[in-house]
Amino acid sequence: MIWQDAVLTLGGFILAVSLLPMLRKSIPAPPLSSSLPVAFVLWMYVLAVGTLGLTASAISIGLQAAIWTWLAGKGLYK
Repeated sequence: MIWQDAVLTLGGFILAVSLLPMLRKSIPAPPLSSSLPVAFVLWMYVLAVGTLGLTASAISIGLQAAIWTWLAGKGLYK
């Protein structure tokens, strides 16, 4: 693992863990106008980073993308 992959992976997991409390039912979902674009862009980052061979980074960004997609769905089905 090159150092760039390690830095991006660590940052990705820290950001993903910081989003976990938002998945609770008691916390309202963020607006769709922000959660959908964030989810879309993160999925594009997964593709871009994955094709560069930064597999661990792609996984951590994929986790963030999945959480934002879940949050967008939470906003759809209030």
